[in-house]
Amino acid sequence: MGVFGLKKPVCTGTLSVPLCMDCAAPLRRDEIAITKRLIGRGIRQYYCVNCLARRLGVTPTVIRMKIQEYRAMGCALFCTQPDGEGDDSSGTVEPSAADL
Repeated sequence: MGVFGLKKPVCTGTLSVPLCMDCAAPLRRDEIAITKRLIGRGIRQYYCVNCLARRLGVTPTVIRMKIQEYRAMGCALFCTQPDGEGDDSSGTVEPSAADL
């Protein structure tokens, strides 16, 4: 027991941030989720939006649109409210054909 009867923390190190397997950029939760959704839930190697798009032969905008689509569907892998760690908002997301 620590000071004031509180338990000591088990881990005193820093939190590890997952990195993109191609470019080593820090990943957001939605980038991990979209990699799992498009490649497979059991994988342990994740990719940023740009690298995932390159690997799948599509544009990053398509990946961002899929993130929004899966979030709207209520997919459990995606947080329902992006909190700054959501999808990469550096680009604009175009409406899909279903939205028109």
